[in-house]
Amino acid sequence: MTTLSRAEYDALGRAIELQLRRGGEHERQLRAMLQNDPWEEVGKFASYSLQTHHLRLRPWQWPPCWCDADDHDAPGEEQQCISRAASIVRRLEACGLSRYEPDPIVALERVEDARRDAQSAERTTASS
Repeated sequence: MTTLSRAEYDALGRAIELQLRRGGEHERQLRAMLQNDPWEEVGKFASYSLQTHHLRLRPWQWPPCWCDADDHDAPGEEQQCISRAASIVRRLEACGLSRYEPDPIVALERVEDARRDAQSAERTTASS
């Protein structure tokens, strides 16, 4: 296993927690995995499952958790959407987030909203 960054560790932990909260078969499967598999692998599986769900990916499309920021579609393989997933990874990393974010678009929106709020507060303070 590789050494996880703080952002990766946090994202994997949230993915496990959220997948367990989904209940039903999602919870049963993850609890069984936690009994037998390394925590990091369970977290990556939970991240994959949740990204696939939240991004509404087709079975042949890559989620961001499978990509590095510089990955791209091979000619003729554009249906895998590797370039799209990699662009999400680049945005996540630019915000200090992990490619394992369970819901990457919502995570990016939160960061962008917080930045806008901070900029608005700075303008208000500067004009006072």
